[in-house]
Amino acid sequence: MKAFDDQTHISMLSQMEIHVKLRISTPIMLSAMAFGLSVNRQTKICWGKAPALADTACNSGDTGFFPEERKYARYYIVQFNRARYGNSDDAIKSSDAVEIRFGQGAMGALAGSTANNLGVPL
Repeated sequence: MKAFDDQTHISMLSQMEIHVKLRISTPIMLSAMAFGLSVNRQTKICWGKAPALADTACNSGDTGFFPEERKYARYYIVQFNRARYGNSDDAIKSSDAVEIRFGQGAMGALAGSTANNLGVPL
């Protein structure tokens, strides 16, 4: 494998047509919260209503499209996940944007399944 020197230019841009549907008035968005894994139904409904009042977006989380949240959200980002649940063509088309999820940084609800390197009781 060849190492690149400081003079090497790598373009990561590609040409594509983009239709912008998501224009929010604040740089703050509600992060992805998964229904049934992170939060319950009532929380997901609030997760749709609150950003609509603030003219910003919310994110479905890794359980994919949640119809009740979408009903209230002004701008809805559906998370396209590895498991592919909640990612039907209709769900993708009815969202305002798609977030492609490649990995998982932490899984707080499953702390008992991780190595205890900190010496903290689980």
